[in-house]
Amino acid sequence: MYASRRIFVSIGAAFVVAVAALGLWYYEHQNSAAVAAGVIAGPSAKYTSTQFRYAFSYPSKYQAHELEPEFVTIGQMQNGSVEGVANVAVLHAQKSEPLPSSEAFIRLVAGLACSQNSAGSAVNCTTVAQSTPFSTQSGLSGEALYFNSNAGKRGPFYAFDISSTIPNEYAVLLVYPPAQLAQNDADRTLLQNIAQSVQLQ
Repeated sequence: MYASRRIFVSIGAAFVVAVAALGLWYYEHQNSAAVAAGVIAGPSAKYTSTQFRYAFSYPSKYQAHELEPEFVTIGQMQNGSVEGVANVAVLHAQKSEPLPSSEAFIRLVAGLACSQNSAGSAVNCTTVAQSTPFSTQSGLSGEALYFNSNAGKRGPFYAFDISSTIPNEYAVLLVYPPAQLAQNDADRTLLQNIAQSVQLQ
């Protein structure tokens, strides 16, 4: 069973973000995760989204579990639940929504992903602690973000503007750690290597 739930987020006075209607889901996972040390080495597998026209690679010792077309978690099945080590999500909204720019939308959705609650702990990500330009092996430009939160510094969150794949929408692809790993236990090398492998189709 997947311990996940859909969360609707109200932004500003009246801006409600949702995947089906406005194109934004993010998920709160409450599985206790087993962190796999190591990097992408040896055999690898590839996940391709035909709907959002992107692909990425990950170690074949893990599986890609598509919980929704917008959301994939990378991990292993343990006792009927996914022990996740990385999440990949597409978050999108109509360009008619009151957002000033694609950059603002990137920061918004990365902050929402950062604010996922760990089991028994509410997390509020406030400001960007660090932002570094980042490019994939295929030349797709993005940024690596860390956030300040009430639980400490959290990250990394790799964010890419993929609005070109969805007409008339802002669209961001995120590669980031599950909530329970976002502060201290994330396999940062694994996340970086998955992010570097992202390519648009």
